[in-house]
Amino acid sequence: MIRLTMVVDEQWQTIEFASPLELNRRGLQRFHIVVSNEKYDPNLDHDLSDSAHYFDLFREANGAVVSPDVILLDNQGNEVKVTATGTTELYEGRLSVNFGMFDSASAAIPPYPEDSKYFVAARLRSNLPFEALHFRWHVDRHPDIL
Repeated sequence: MIRLTMVVDEQWQTIEFASPLELNRRGLQRFHIVVSNEKYDPNLDHDLSDSAHYFDLFREANGAVVSPDVILLDNQGNEVKVTATGTTELYEGRLSVNFGMFDSASAAIPPYPEDSKYFVAARLRSNLPFEALHFRWHVDRHPDIL
């Protein structure tokens, strides 16, 4: 878990990780932005016709759709663009938007740059400001985990 509360807005912001996020090429990993589910819902709960924004956030207060962008920076300076691939309801009134280089948990291993070993930072922005409560790096599928 990356303990950092911040407002993500229209300008690119960089988060440098205290400990690098290890890249496991045998599994599928995602970068999670955790928000309050008292303020946001998955957009797909409100508009199934908007497939381009299924995994964005629906802001409860005014019905706006919040679309975050995430780029991970690796140990060699490569920029790895990740896209929203899902949302997850979490404990204690939290919701995460999950970013990865794959479309589903059954997808093939993503094509990370060959010289990537770990991620040292993330760059974030959004079409509308929102509050991120913290961030997570999570293995969603791995051959050693059933």
